[in-house]
Amino acid sequence: MLNRIFGIVVCAVYITSWFVPVARYGGTLSTGTVPGWQALGVSLSPLWSQGFPLKNEWYLSALMIFSGFSNLLIVAVMGLLLFDIRFASKWLKSAVIVSAIVNLHWVLNPGTGGEALIGYYLWELTFVAVAVWLLLEKKESLRTV
Repeated sequence: MLNRIFGIVVCAVYITSWFVPVARYGGTLSTGTVPGWQALGVSLSPLWSQGFPLKNEWYLSALMIFSGFSNLLIVAVMGLLLFDIRFASKWLKSAVIVSAIVNLHWVLNPGTGGEALIGYYLWELTFVAVAVWLLLEKKESLRTV
């Protein structure tokens, strides 16, 4: 039961992270922008923008795209955990932990460091919390989804 309450709180934090300011120069709800949606667009922008962010920084583009798609992973894992669906957790634990680490590039990269606001930190906290949630899962009977 405590695990489920923790999960609901984690989901609420994730949802909240999409609606509070994410970056210093990003949009806000008061300007008619959903900050998390805008941040997702920025992270996936290398897919449709030529020469963004910089031609010589292909690795940053790769990190940004991975970061954007990590949202699909975290939503899927939260859904599985909330609805108590058993799955091959070893792979998902690793994927969530790698996502949490990779998503730190938004504050560790000199080009973006210092511009992150509460929305980013709540979003990143969600990845760490889901990793903890997975580690706390004590049910060992696994079923492949």
